[in-house]
Formats: sequence, C-alpha cells, structure tokens
Amino acid sequence: MNEFVDHATTSGWRKLRDEFDEIKGSREQPDDSLCKAWKQSKGKNRYSNVKCLDATRVKLTFNVPPESDYINASHVQMKGCDRKFIATQCPLPELLADFWRMVYQEERQRKSYQYWPTQEQPEKLFDGAEEGQILVTNKKSKKCGKLERMLSSLVLGSSTVPLGGEERALLSQLKYHPATD
Repeated sequence: MNEFVDHATTSGWRKLRDEFDEIKGSREQPDDSLCKAWKQSKGKNRYSNVKCLDATRVKLTFNVPPESDYINASHVQMKGCDRKFIATQCPLPELLADFWRMVYQEERQRKSYQYWPTQEQPEKLFDGAEEGQILVTNKKSKKCGKLERMLSSLVLGSSTVPLGGEERALLSQLKYHPATD
C-alpha cells in the first residue's frame, strides 16, 4: 500500500487519470449469472455497468434484515499485498447509512456524495430509520497535494442501543481530490 501511495503522490493526477482510463477501457464484464445479488438490487447500484460478483461481494450484517444485505462493494486483494481491501461505488444519498454500516462492520476505509464530515462541519449524522443512527465525527484531516487523509470516529445507535452507546470505531480514510465521475 505504501508503494501505491508513493506512486499516487509523485505521479500527478494526469498520469493517475490516464492509468485509470487504460484499466477502465480494458475491463470485461462478468456474466449476469455470477452477479445475482447485483441483478436483484438494481436500485442499490450507482452505475448500471459496474457489476458486483456474488463470490466476492460484501454482505451487510450489522443491523439489517437478510433480504437487504446488498451493497455494491467487493473484497479485493492487490497483487503483492497481503492486506485485502474493499472497492465500492460512491454511495447514493439514500444508501449512505448502508455505506457507513459496511465501514463499521468491515473495519476498513473508502468516494462521494458528501458522506464524510469536514473540518467546518465536523459531525455528520445519518439516520437509517428502522436500523438506527450513525454519527461520524472528523477528528483530524491532513492534505498532501491532491491526497487527503482523514481520521474519523463512528458511533452507532440502534433500537436497543441509543446513539452514543457502546458501538464505536475509529477509521482512517484516504481521499483523492478532485474526485470526478
């Protein structure tokens, strides 16, 4: 991961964009039979052409009924790297609580409706109605060129545990500016 961050910070955004376009143009689409949850959950996909493989998809388990465990996110592993990561689409406004549930349950990090708090507005509250509330607080933010590293805390509440209860997590997130669709 350190090599990627070094590459990203020294290459410049044009080179990174060119690399992204090269990868994007060479991508083959998997057969729909390998993406059943994706096909059944069209309303939860930001992009209709980005399929989510059943074999590697993240299943939401925190405070959701089994029939709504879908989020377009996959477990991925980079060549030469022992750690696994999660690749996900930018969450739609109505799916922000699902996004943060995934972050909490997977204890990892992740693009872009304003789903993160800023230094100007350090707290952001998401209400998942029946599933409970999630409070995300910006603890620290540092920019280095086009990259920004943020440290945030997560506090979860549910129908049985009030907001501010025992469910907590600390996460680090790396963002690239400007992020464009």
